[in-house]
Amino acid sequence: MTQRRRLRALLTSSLLILTVAGTVSSMPARADTTARWGVDSVNPITQTFVNQITSAFGQPDFFGRYLGGTYALTSAEVTVATSNSIDLLLVDNRPIHNKATTGYFTGQQAADAAADSAHALNVPQGVGLFVDFEASTDMDWLFIEGWYDEVTQRGYVPGFYANTIPANSKFNAAYCTAVNDLSKYGNSYIWSSVRSPGRTSKANAPAYNPVTPSCAAQTVVWQYGLAGGSPPNVDTDEATTAAPLWHLVSHAVQTSVDISASPTSANPGDTVTLTSTVAPSTAPGKVQFYDGGTPLGSAVTVANGTASTSTTLAAGIHTLRSVFTPTDLSAFTTSESDPPLKYQVGPISDPTFTLGTNVIAAGQTTKVIVNGTPGDSVDVLVKGAASSQYSTLATLYPNSSGVASLIISPSTTSSYAVRNASSTTAPRSLLVKAVQSLAVKISGRTAYFTGHIAPSLVGRVVTVYYYVQGGHVMSAGSTKTTTGGQFRVTHVFPAHLAINTFAQTDADSYNAAGRSSLHTDTTGS
Repeated sequence: MTQRRRLRALLTSSLLILTVAGTVSSMPARADTTARWGVDSVNPITQTFVNQITSAFGQPDFFGRYLGGTYALTSAEVTVATSNSIDLLLVDNRPIHNKATTGYFTGQQAADAAADSAHALNVPQGVGLFVDFEASTDMDWLFIEGWYDEVTQRGYVPGFYANTIPANSKFNAAYCTAVNDLSKYGNSYIWSSVRSPGRTSKANAPAYNPVTPSCAAQTVVWQYGLAGGSPPNVDTDEATTAAPLWHLVSHAVQTSVDISASPTSANPGDTVTLTSTVAPSTAPGKVQFYDGGTPLGSAVTVANGTASTSTTLAAGIHTLRSVFTPTDLSAFTTSESDPPLKYQVGPISDPTFTLGTNVIAAGQTTKVIVNGTPGDSVDVLVKGAASSQYSTLATLYPNSSGVASLIISPSTTSSYAVRNASSTTAPRSLLVKAVQSLAVKISGRTAYFTGHIAPSLVGRVVTVYYYVQGGHVMSAGSTKTTTGGQFRVTHVFPAHLAINTFAQTDADSYNAAGRSSLHTDTTGS
């Protein structure tokens, strides 16, 4: 979607009555009748706008709209699209407006924002979320990987709208770098904005012929005509039946698919045969097998209602699933094996764990590092000092090296343990220490600071600080705790300091009204 259209949308505040004459390019009828025809626009989907588009070009099969920002899709638009049997093509242009299109973490953040917007609109999982890359966007391969991974993690399908010309496209270079880094990124869905014969009516749309990236990709949408000033303010597009649109209305026959493995368990290096049965058996299409989020080979054509593939799997617990994609989405629905098949390769090891430290200060964090079987689900359990039983804090999945981790920040003394089906790991306790009291007695210019910490540890170092107006931090001195976690620090203040500005405080609070205040800090002995 171009910047030119955004500016035009701001300048055009009312809809115009349309005539067909002069708005449609002369093109031969399209040869590819399987491609669906649609439009995209910054304008909201209203019944009046749909009527104008239909009058000028024909009724669209799908409509491309933004997920967020100034021109964000609304639930009212979804209602209009549904009533007109129009599917939705979802694209997010917030990254290019925020100029945040580089870096893996940035890609994850952008994907999370898009997924949050989709979730707020009740967009079901399995729908494509395309990120908008204009020709001038400085994206990089790390952003592409971050977007892909996080969109997939959130249950949606990752896509990219971009100029895909291999010779001069910034996107092509960045995208193919990602694909060369890990082949899974070649499963992305692409909306190509190049090769532009111009807008046409639905009946005269050209054969589906977008420019595709120079590396593995699924180019499923083609923007072949740009709005050029003549109403209605839409670009024209075509999409293959594989495009992950939001299908609002479907008359397709529901399908189901299952998955089984032979043998029922295996050792590393053994050949495992995966088989899926599709119902109804008359549904033509392909089955893609997955190990977690990783495709196992290419999609397999269904024959007589079944599809099979053979593979080898590494040691660990594997989550195997299959996804059926029909040849004709208007006739049959997609389906996924549910629940997925948990498949064990080799023995499962009893998980163990370590704590980054056994004692931390209040407000600090530490790490739980779990060692177990790759792919196994390991529960991290926690029990507070006042609790009688453990509860699940988080479920972790050890990676291919058998390692997973979790950052924790407890506020009280807690015990931790890890568990899977065979776990016998003993719990370990983490102490949280903090200053429980701090009192100051001032005699002349000498101050005596006394207090105690909890837990009542002996030999912990306590440092007393004071703040003077202007934000300067001064140390009053340090000491080690004695029996009961008690401490005492003596300090003589400079003569010029106004000692009546001090006040009693604790480890986490400060005086109001900009006055000086006191706090303490404890460290290891």
